[in-house]
Parts: sequence; C-alpha cells; structure tokens
Amino acid sequence: MGLAAISLFVLGGVSAVSAASDTTVQELEAQGPAPTASQMLEKARAILADAERSTQSATQSLRSARKENDVVKSLCLDDKLAQLEVARATVEERVLSLEGAIQANNAEGIEHDFSVVSALGDRIGSLANEAGQCIGEDRTSEGTGSSLQVTFDPAIPTTDTSSLPLGPNISTPPLAASATF
Repeated sequence: MGLAAISLFVLGGVSAVSAASDTTVQELEAQGPAPTASQMLEKARAILADAERSTQSATQSLRSARKENDVVKSLCLDDKLAQLEVARATVEERVLSLEGAIQANNAEGIEHDFSVVSALGDRIGSLANEAGQCIGEDRTSEGTGSSLQVTFDPAIPTTDTSSLPLGPNISTPPLAASATF
C-alpha cells in the first residue's frame, strides 16, 4: 500500500472543502475571475506552511506531556501528531504535483491538486484543534471573532415546577386483603 493510500486511510478520505483560512477553487471563482495557477500555488504553499507549524506545535506539546509523564495527553498527542505528519507529507507531495501540473500546463491536474491540498488544509486545521483539545485547549472559535449569545424562551416557567400540587382526581389505591399476599 503506497503512501497516498495510507494517507487517505489515516485521514479518513478527502473531500474538496477548504480550511477556514484557505480558499477552494469554487470560492475563488465566486469572488470574481477564476484564480490563476500562481494564486493556487501560493495558497497551496501557505497550507503547507500551516501544516508544518501545526506539526511543530503538536511536537512541542507532546514533548511537554512526556516531561510531565502524562500518559493520556501523550497518547492523544501522539495519535494527532502521526495524522498531522501524514497530512503534511501528502500536502508536500501535492504541492510538488501542482508545480508539475503548472509547468505542464495541465488545467485539470492543477485544479485537482489544489482541491486535494485545500481539503487537506481543512483536515490539518481540525487535527490542530484536536491536538489542542488533547492538552485542554479549545481552539474551535479562535480567531473567528465569534461570540456566544444565549437567549431564554420567555414561556419557560421561572418557578419550581418539580413538585406540583396533587389534583382532586387522584384516587388512593385499595388496601391489600392479606399482608402475605
């Protein structure tokens, strides 16, 4: 089984979606004129750089967890790091393939490689978040500028409804005929 097959197995498949900070071909087309091959290559290289940063961060966290002798964190981070390394290696291969497709002027190959790199960028972002969760950090909304707003339905009673008064229609059960029955 080749590295590509292993990476698809480990990554759980690849879908053509983009990372939060990256752009797919369809999104670029919706923004205006079709992206150029050089724009796609620039985005792909940015995804590769992000993959390398995420891998380094997970490596540092794993070293810290091992110093603290935290087995649970170490196992979790080791798993995420292994997946990050496979994803990074696959992105690196796809960037090289994208460069080759650009040199060969293969439009279909360019779009395909860019879509795969974008999908892997999304997976790398997810894995980086999961690695953060291994050590107790929640990075799911980091940098998105989002905030949580809580609203309460005014129809919800404000009084304690756990012990309602008994109504007049409740009858008492009949007495037992025998104590040993």
